Amino acid sequence: MNELLKKCQNIRKNIIKLSYNTNSAHLGSSLSSVEILVSILNELKIRNDELIFSKGHAALSYYSSLVEFNYLRKSSLKNFLKRGTKLWSHITKQKDKPFLNIALDL
Repeated sequence: MNELLKKCQNIRKNIIKLSYNTNSAHLGSSLSSVEILVSILNELKIRNDELIFSKGHAALSYYSSLVEFNYLRKSSLKNFLKRGTKLWSHITKQKDKPFLNIALDL
């Protein structure tokens, strides 16, 4: 199986598990953006590259993609939606989120 297709499958599984475990919504937004994020993250080679993410509800997809590309530890996802975490259901710009220049929740 193609490496990128395998990444997409892993990300989708992770999104569904994470959504179920945290009772979070926005599955449609997250599942529909997987291939786009995989394509973009596969091409971003330099950490100075930036991503303008206008699908702020697709946080599960963004975080799961970062895990799949080793920019975020999988163990970090255990904190999703928990008090004091930086991993919320709407993506916001923060220094520790690679490539993200701006996130819009429209």
